[in-house]
Amino acid sequence: MAETVEALSYNRNVSGSIFDRKNKNDLWKVTGQEDINLEIRKRKFRWIGQTLRKEDGEIPKAALLWNPQGKRKRGRPRNSWRRSVIKGAGRRWNELRFLAADRQKWKGLIDNLCP
Repeated sequence: MAETVEALSYNRNVSGSIFDRKNKNDLWKVTGQEDINLEIRKRKFRWIGQTLRKEDGEIPKAALLWNPQGKRKRGRPRNSWRRSVIKGAGRRWNELRFLAADRQKWKGLIDNLCP
């Protein structure tokens, strides 16, 4: 949805009309913008790295490390935000915590995941 609105806006600004359509990749090259999904993914992993480097008593880190217990209601997916991060990174949570402690390794991970 965000990509569609963004592409329509760029079409209007670049070519003067939304009817002179261009491919979104061409529009990103002309305007010097990156894919919005890639930018969101980069920011997500940067925030995770910053949060994992915080001190143990801070609320954002405690919230990120919290593991809720119990069952979900019937029909609810078992996925959580942390599970989506693990799946997106292709690594285990403890590996991500270890990598986040070293800023250079974490930046390398982000660069590999979000080329």
